[in-house]
Amino acid sequence: MTIFATIILNYNTTKNNSIMKKTMLWFAKAACLAMMAVCLQSASCESEEDVDTGLPHYNKFVDLSITSCERVGNVLMMDFTLKNKQNYDLTVRLRKQVATDDTGKEYPTGGAGVMAYPVTSIAIAGNKYEESATVRLASKDQVEGHLKVVAFSPDNTAKRVSVVIKVEIDNEKLSDKLFEQKDIRVVDNRLLSGGIQSNDFKLDYKVTSCKVEDGDLYVKFDIKNNTGVRLTSYCIGGGNGSITSTDNRGNKYINCGIKFSEEERWAMFNNASSDLAPGATINCTLRLGKINPNASDVSSRLEVSSDNYIFNDRWVYFLSVPIEK
Repeated sequence: MTIFATIILNYNTTKNNSIMKKTMLWFAKAACLAMMAVCLQSASCESEEDVDTGLPHYNKFVDLSITSCERVGNVLMMDFTLKNKQNYDLTVRLRKQVATDDTGKEYPTGGAGVMAYPVTSIAIAGNKYEESATVRLASKDQVEGHLKVVAFSPDNTAKRVSVVIKVEIDNEKLSDKLFEQKDIRVVDNRLLSGGIQSNDFKLDYKVTSCKVEDGDLYVKFDIKNNTGVRLTSYCIGGGNGSITSTDNRGNKYINCGIKFSEEERWAMFNNASSDLAPGATINCTLRLGKINPNASDVSSRLEVSSDNYIFNDRWVYFLSVPIEK
């Protein structure tokens, strides 16, 4: 204001001097522009700064922590715990979960029905995998949950992963709703060749023989139920289609048969089915038919399901199983 007063005073005392008049007008305009620029810059800086809204962070209410990260079959499983830190009940919703591996590949949010594309689904307290999960937590209560990343790194190059999950608490307004954990090491203990790659951490598969009888190839294998529950209508086979297998020379074998016992008929277009008691082991046989005499190993993929249990992956992989000579 002092600058403006001086400018106006000088302008009035020198109004008959045209050169001084123009100079003062220019100076006044320049000063005004400078003041405007300062004001605009100040406003801009204030908008870019983190303003304290006074709203709480989601972790004032709950603790969320990734406890394990391991590959099984075609998927990556991440286990987590969710705990209510408050002295009252909370309804918590987790959604918009996204995983990104260390090669830069992103696995966006997806539901349980998507099994062939790279997506990330979520489940809490034994419920099925969905695009989001909601749970009611009593005071200080803790539940376990799981993230399932489908079609994770098919070429097996990814060794680490980062994950982001949006956390919503009842009707609370939060300053930050994003849980983020970076650079999580991916554990991979899968069998990658020469046997059967399991579809679930709690199912064991073991090849007992793979040999030719009367020109047909039979792969016999054991399945052990370590889930701790009785698996009702455990099904293994082609799902809604036929079973297709290949040998190491590229030959395909379609309409392969499968059954659990010698008395059963071969299931060629659906599944062999049986109940599996906790801890029980059952033998199964896969028949490929007339095998190429020059083949040395075979591979196949079988779909697996149960009425009362959600498996980590829906596929069991037979990977270069050697043919006995």
